[in-house]
Amino acid sequence: RPELLRSELSEPREGNGRGRNRPFNNNNNNNRKGNRRGRDNDTAPALEDCEPLAIDESTRWKSRAMGNKDEVDRDEALERRVRSLLNKLTLELFGKISRQLIGLAQAEINTPARLRDFANAVVIKAQNEHHFCAMYAELCRSLALEPVLDDALEKPKHFRSALLTRCQEEFNEDLATRMERAEREATEEELDEEDKALLLIRTKRAYLGHMKFLGELFLKDLLKEKIVHEVIDILFSDGGEKDEERLECLCKLLSTVGHKLEFGTAKAKYRDLIGKYFEELVKLGEDPELPSRTRFMCKDVVELRKNDYASRRQEEVAKTISEVRAEAEAELERQEAAKRRNGKGKDRRGGKGMSKPRLSRSSSTSSPKNTADPDGWNTAGSAKMMKAPKLQRAPSAPSSHSNSTSMSMFSMLDGEDRKEKKKKKKDKKEKEEKKKKKKKDRSEDASLSPTAAASPAAAGMSEDAAKRGCWEAIEEFQLGNDEAELLNCLGECARALEAYGGAHAAPSAIMLKSFEAKADVRGLAVTCVAKAAKQAVAGFGAAALTRAVHEQLELMWDFKIDIPRIDDYIAAFVGPLLAQGSLGLKFLESAPEAFRRPDAEFNPGAEPAAFVVKCVCSAKASGLDDVNTLVAADGGFDFSTVFPEGTEAPDVAGAEMLTAALA
Repeated sequence: RPELLRSELSEPREGNGRGRNRPFNNNNNNNRKGNRRGRDNDTAPALEDCEPLAIDESTRWKSRAMGNKDEVDRDEALERRVRSLLNKLTLELFGKISRQLIGLAQAEINTPARLRDFANAVVIKAQNEHHFCAMYAELCRSLALEPVLDDALEKPKHFRSALLTRCQEEFNEDLATRMERAEREATEEELDEEDKALLLIRTKRAYLGHMKFLGELFLKDLLKEKIVHEVIDILFSDGGEKDEERLECLCKLLSTVGHKLEFGTAKAKYRDLIGKYFEELVKLGEDPELPSRTRFMCKDVVELRKNDYASRRQEEVAKTISEVRAEAEAELERQEAAKRRNGKGKDRRGGKGMSKPRLSRSSSTSSPKNTADPDGWNTAGSAKMMKAPKLQRAPSAPSSHSNSTSMSMFSMLDGEDRKEKKKKKKDKKEKEEKKKKKKKDRSEDASLSPTAAASPAAAGMSEDAAKRGCWEAIEEFQLGNDEAELLNCLGECARALEAYGGAHAAPSAIMLKSFEAKADVRGLAVTCVAKAAKQAVAGFGAAALTRAVHEQLELMWDFKIDIPRIDDYIAAFVGPLLAQGSLGLKFLESAPEAFRRPDAEFNPGAEPAAFVVKCVCSAKASGLDDVNTLVAADGGFDFSTVFPEGTEAPDVAGAEMLTAALA
């Protein structure tokens, strides 16, 4: 009823009622936030009185920055300082940071424990960042030069001893043991499969990084050669079982130290060991019991040795910012050069050259009759086109335009066919001339060396082995300085190469290999070639040297994109030969056409005349007394052969260039 309803609404209710007169209650307030309809019964327990937690000043966390510095453990502070400097170490800041580390070591490291911790920090850093192993090895060499005062022993103790002790401890714990420990840690910490896999990868990568770090220490002369051979022997000795992890570590170590072990040692017994190592690797590379990954890893190391320890794949190493920028600029230049070459090829096949219709030549009896379109252009069809039905052209202007366009396209295709035929004839003629020239050069080389072997079996070397032997002879000469042995080896390699295309391949291989070498090694190669030419060694006569230099000149302008100073390198070889009379300047007149008449569009910096001047200057630097006699010999050098066609007074221009260069 309405009266009863009004009376109920007017009376205030207790508890969770909605009237304005209800008493204030915290529980009701909370219920209003959590559940707008409220609850009839509040079941939350009452809060108990609790004592405040006792704070232990000795164990509670304290801010290192805001706390008292005197209370901070000095060992921990030193460790943080060392790690901070190692994290900042880069190639650009190497000098500054290394000096700070040396000063810190001399000032703060005064106990064996601190010295051991310092060495451990460097080793761990090198393991985890194996791309920077060479930089950390250089840091270790700088630290090893400065003695560290050890108060406990009262005598200077070098960083090197602590470093090698720590490296030995890391090596003694093999990779299998490390992986088992990592798996146990992953199980104890209840890591998921992804985190466990990452932990195992980091563990294995750190140990492989340690192998590379040992190799870099050997390259920096911080590790003795005897120790390296002992490490390799341990990695090889597997107790009858082939350990994949050990073999992987072995391959990593040999890739790093193989070149120095083979070419940098003066002890014969160590050189013999290198050969045994690689014989064993060859067998392991063919062992079917090993996984394919391990077998190919062994084959890669064997192939690395055959390639003079030059890796086919570019390894990631530490670089400065300037080196990164230089590589980026070089890559951009190569891309632009490739675009220009591709553009030239398109023009030859159907670019701008095909966009213009051509006027017809005078017709012969066998050629089809010329037809003229309304625009006045003459078109001609090929003999094959005569078999096809003739295209009918309507008298109206629009239709005649389309038909004339079709005929023009056919005539241009016919013109391209004629071009291809002429090009094939020209190439065939050039090949025949080259064959005749090769036969002539071989006969001249045979007259210079009548005792030359005619077959590879007589020399017992393949073509690749003979070319590699030429460079190895130079490296042996660098170590032993035995000129007689050098000339003997070069002669044997040249006689072996006689059966593979000519003895000139010996000096040609040396020149090509020297372009990739350092300046001092390249200078030694120039000296060795000059010595062989002066002693008339087989394969280093005038005809063979001429042919070898011509081979390099033929591709010199193309190689200049990748080797910007290749003209200077070749001139350095030619100069001593001109100075001692092994070659005359006239041989450059008969150089390949690609050298004397370069394409200005694709080789804008090609200047054959400037190269001739560089050769003369190199001869002058090699001890030539009279430059004028060299230039005027055999009727005088004809500069018109190396200047662009149409140049006025090329001999005068060449003489002026030569005078300016010598001045």
